[in-house]
Amino acid sequence: MKINRRSALAGIALQARAQSSPPVERPRPGVMSAFWEPLDRQMIDWLAPAKSAHVLDAGCGRGDHVRLFAERCRVTGVDLKPELLDYVQGALAATRFSGNATLRQADIAKLPFKDATFDLVWSSHVFHGLRNIAAAARELKRVLRPGGRFALRENRVLSALLPADLGFGVAGLEARADLAFTKWLTEDRAARGRYPHLWGQILRDAGVRDVQAKSFLHEANQPFSDIQREYLRYHLARKREWDLTEADKQTLHEITDPASPRYVLNRPDLYYVSVSTIYLGIA
Repeated sequence: MKINRRSALAGIALQARAQSSPPVERPRPGVMSAFWEPLDRQMIDWLAPAKSAHVLDAGCGRGDHVRLFAERCRVTGVDLKPELLDYVQGALAATRFSGNATLRQADIAKLPFKDATFDLVWSSHVFHGLRNIAAAARELKRVLRPGGRFALRENRVLSALLPADLGFGVAGLEARADLAFTKWLTEDRAARGRYPHLWGQILRDAGVRDVQAKSFLHEANQPFSDIQREYLRYHLARKREWDLTEADKQTLHEITDPASPRYVLNRPDLYYVSVSTIYLGIA
C-alpha cells in the first residue's frame, strides 16, 4: 500500500500538537459559583423554604446552595471533605447570613442528627457518585420531619453550546464529546453499583411519597459576560479529558485558545443551554 507522505507527516504533526496541548485550566475561584447562581436561585426560589425552615444540604461541596439557603432560613451543610467545608466557611464569612448556616463533616449515609430534624433535605449532584445510594436515601429520609420535603437534583439532559458543524474538523464534535462523557459516567456508576431507574425511584424506595420531577433551564446568549466566557471556555476545554480522537482533542484545543483564529467564543451565533432536574417528594 502506498503511503501519502504529506498526509502522514500532517497526521504526526496533528497528533504531536494535540498531545502537547496544555492541561485544562480551571476557572478562577468564584467563577463557577457566579456562572451557576442564576440557575441556583431559580431552583431555590421554586422550593421556597419558609423563614422558619431548617434545611439540610447533603453533600454541600463548595457551598453555593448553603449560602443561598442561608439568605432565606436556617441551613446545615454536610460534606465528607474538610477542605471543602473550610472553603464554604470562608465564603459564608463574606456574607451577612453566616449566622444562619452550620457546617458538619459527616457521611450522608450515617448522619449525626436525630430523627425528624429537618424540614427540607436538598442533595445536588451527589447521588450519582455514591456507592450505596439506597442507604443514603433512607438516611436522608430518616432525618426529615413528617411532611418534610426531599429534593434530589441530578441532570437528566446534557448541556449544549456548539453548532452541529463548526465548519472545520469533523462535524458533530459536541455530540461525540457528550457520548464519551455519558459512557464514562455510566461505566463509573456501574462500577459503584448499577442503578436501572430514573432518580425519582430512589425516593420512592426510601418511603417518600408524591414524587415528581421538575426541570429548570439555564441559558446564556451572546454577547457573553466575562464570567460566562471564562466558564464556557473551561466547559469546552475539559471535553479534551474524555475518550475522543486526537483530531477532536486538537479541535477542542483550537476553539478554546483565545489566540487562535478559531476561538469559538468570538462567534456571535453561540447559545448555551443547560437543563437541571429536581426529583421532589414528601416524607
